[in-house]
Amino acid sequence: MFFTDLFVLLFAAYGLAILIYQVVSRLSAVRTERSWSPAAIVIVDEAQGWIEWFVRKLSLHRLLQGKDAGDLFIVDQSLTSETYQIVSRLQSTHPFVTYIASSESRGIADVLALLDTTRRSQALVAAMKDERDIHRFLKTWEQLQ
Repeated sequence: MFFTDLFVLLFAAYGLAILIYQVVSRLSAVRTERSWSPAAIVIVDEAQGWIEWFVRKLSLHRLLQGKDAGDLFIVDQSLTSETYQIVSRLQSTHPFVTYIASSESRGIADVLALLDTTRRSQALVAAMKDERDIHRFLKTWEQLQ
């Protein structure tokens, strides 16, 4: 009886140790992957016609690869754009997206400020105007991963 109780106790302790090890290793793996994922800074102008498609495509692209999406900063240089409303709506389901209102005169300064505060090992900066730019961006983004 004593040996049975001791065996059960040792078996339970072993199981608990394995469980703690698994949780700690998974949490550290998630932190490592997220800290390694590059940030993307996308400069747009009048992007309301395609920005939602771009964010969803980027999210799906990363999900299919099983990786974190990384931070996406959208620097909008248009003053009358509806891009802000679209990105604000997307942020509830795509929390990696950050909108930054800018202008043509402030655009470079805003990008430099983001590069200084991103704290990532890599960042991809791209100005995008059409679907061809999006496909080029996704190909480059994939190579950075």
